[in-house]
Amino acid sequence: MEDKIKKVIDWMPVMEIPTSQSKAWYALGGEMVGVYQFALDEDIEEIGDAIVHEKIGYNGLSKKNLLGRTYGMRAAKGKHGARHYCDQNNVDRNTVYVRYLLTEMADDAQALETWIHKETEATASHEYKYAWIEASGGLDGATTYIMSLISELDSVDIQNIVVEARQMGIDKYTAEMNYDPV
Repeated sequence: MEDKIKKVIDWMPVMEIPTSQSKAWYALGGEMVGVYQFALDEDIEEIGDAIVHEKIGYNGLSKKNLLGRTYGMRAAKGKHGARHYCDQNNVDRNTVYVRYLLTEMADDAQALETWIHKETEATASHEYKYAWIEASGGLDGATTYIMSLISELDSVDIQNIVVEARQMGIDKYTAEMNYDPV
C-alpha cells in the first residue's frame, strides 16, 4: 500500500502550514491529494519514517486541498478535530507537527488512509486508528468537539445547555430502559 505514496513532505510545525494561495503554499505544491499525519515533536524521532506508528496522533486525508484541510490546526479559530483535541487536552500547537503523504489520485488517498487506520488498529497498543481518537470527526470525537464549542459560550448559555442536556439525558435513558415517562 505504501506504493500509493508518490512523495512525502516531511514533518513541519503546524504553525508553519501556509495559507491558501500564498507563495509558500505554491512552493509546497498548492492543491494536493493525499494523507496527512499529526504528531507531537517529542515523538517524531521515534516515529521516524514509519507510515504506521502508534504515536501518530491523527491520520486524515484530503481529496483536493491537503494544505487547506490541515490549516485548521494553525488558524486561531480552526475547526479541525485535531485542533479541538489539542485545545481540550492543553496540547500546545507549537509542539505539533504535520507530515504529508502525497498520492496521485483521491482514490489512492482514501485507500492509503484506510490501510493506515487498519494497520494502526491491528498493531498499536491503544487499538485505535490513531492515538488521538478523541480528535475524530465521528462519534469518538463528539464530546471533544462539543466541549470545544461550549468553551466559547458565556456562563448563562452554558447553564442553559446544562439544563437542556440533563433533560435530554433523562429522556434518552428512559427510552433505553423502556421506562414509561412519569
